[in-house]
Amino acid sequence: MSKRLETVATMTCMKTLLMLFNFIFWYGAFLALVALLELGAGASIYAYRTNLNEGFDQGLNESMAAYGQDRAMSSHIDTMQSTLHCCGNRGYTDWPNMNPPKEIPLSCCKQSECEPDDVDQIYTDGCYNRVLDFINGNIGLVAGTAIGVAFFPLVGIFLACCLASNINKAEYEQVA
Repeated sequence: MSKRLETVATMTCMKTLLMLFNFIFWYGAFLALVALLELGAGASIYAYRTNLNEGFDQGLNESMAAYGQDRAMSSHIDTMQSTLHCCGNRGYTDWPNMNPPKEIPLSCCKQSECEPDDVDQIYTDGCYNRVLDFINGNIGLVAGTAIGVAFFPLVGIFLACCLASNINKAEYEQVA
């Protein structure tokens, strides 16, 4: 191979490394943006957690109002009540106190068959408190997962900066 071809090949490799060096900085900046967005999302959820609770309360009331009219909504309410062993939003009295009043659904029953008007045979606790207790009981797991997910872009930023620093420190000889 002639000296001329070796020079062209060397220059091409150096240009590729310089272009790679530039892309590494862009990659690090992109990962930094992702990490900031994750931290912002976590902070906003923490800051607006009371609004989320109020929104859940309102949404559950609206779902109960649509019970019997919307088949999918009724199915979701039934599943929630039977799984969490609860009835209504704040308690079983929410159903007859609605406007217009509704009968207590069979999903509030403790056994598969019961008389919904008999308080001893139905769940009396509301679903709102059950869901909030479930969420608050698992908040450590949720926070740990969020921190774990946010950790990976930070590792990528660190490694991209290390690689860019090593490329920047390396001295290449100019081929004449």
